[in-house]
Amino acid sequence: MKPDFKKGDYYQSKNDIGYIDFISSDYITLVVREIPREERTAKNAVNKLIQVKVLVFPGEWKNMKKLDKPNRHLTKSNKNSLTLDDWA
Repeated sequence: MKPDFKKGDYYQSKNDIGYIDFISSDYITLVVREIPREERTAKNAVNKLIQVKVLVFPGEWKNMKKLDKPNRHLTKSNKNSLTLDDWA
């Protein structure tokens, strides 16, 4: 059974904490860090942030833990993703 993943929900997978950005039957991606682009490279960029993403494959989905944090897309915040220590 496929978990009920929603884009923007926060999860922990192993030591990685981030929000879901992409969902398919083959894998999902967690955005674990966002870094603002420099002005010169941001000018023509589609995304003004550099995103570090982790692939999570179906065999690992059962071990993922949904975190008690509002969905990324339901808030106006654009803060950097949290680390494991931030959740302790």
